[in-house]
Amino acid sequence: PFYVIPSLHIQDNETILWRYYAKDNANNLAEGSLQLIDVTKRTQVTLIPSNPNGCNNWYVTEPFFTLPPDTGRTGHYRFDSLENHEFSIPFNHSGVPGGHQILNYWSNDSGNNLEPSQATLFQIDITPPFITNVKPANGSTVSDLRAFIEARFDEIYFDNAGIDAGSIIMKLDGNNVTPDVNIFNHTLEGIMRFRPGVELTPGIHNVEIFIKDLACLNTTKEWQFFINDTIPLINISFPPDHFLSPISHVPFQITVLPES
Repeated sequence: PFYVIPSLHIQDNETILWRYYAKDNANNLAEGSLQLIDVTKRTQVTLIPSNPNGCNNWYVTEPFFTLPPDTGRTGHYRFDSLENHEFSIPFNHSGVPGGHQILNYWSNDSGNNLEPSQATLFQIDITPPFITNVKPANGSTVSDLRAFIEARFDEIYFDNAGIDAGSIIMKLDGNNVTPDVNIFNHTLEGIMRFRPGVELTPGIHNVEIFIKDLACLNTTKEWQFFINDTIPLINISFPPDHFLSPISHVPFQITVLPES
């Protein structure tokens, strides 16, 4: 038989005195010796800042941790399945690229009596989304008056918060063209693509893209390209790509626009 003392009857750092009594069928009473239980306070972990400073419960800076153990005990901690450390001063998970993390912590005393390990979960995203592979390339010249405008976006690390596709804004020459942008999103990366509905005028055109992730880290990308519609557009209609010919002399069908 055993008896569980309800936690509401126990105070931190309390000493509990107890003994057992037993009586047989002849009503003979026996008692055990006096026993002592020292109640030790469970180690508590504190995060600094205490609440996530990004959106959707994400930290966007590396939080610090402190876990001062009860008097006479030594605190220990371990991130995920990494090596154990003895607690001395507030610490963080320096160098972590981001994602969902676990801090395991416990304490022991001089007799190596271990407190059961506890765990706290937290999530970090310290890297804003990247915008790359812009088209037309920055500073380039194109002849198409309705050239496709495109960019790739990427969260970089697989365990980051993820792209907020609804946050994407594209502006062309200061005009918001977002409603006409096609977004191919795969949570952590994707492509946005836009083709003007009308012909653009020759000259310089400016593109601006804004995007944020679900932790509310954001990135803005600006670039420009030049349209010169006097540049001949060369189109090879024959042979097609990967064409294999049984003869060594292959005729080409080439169209040059505008025709001179």
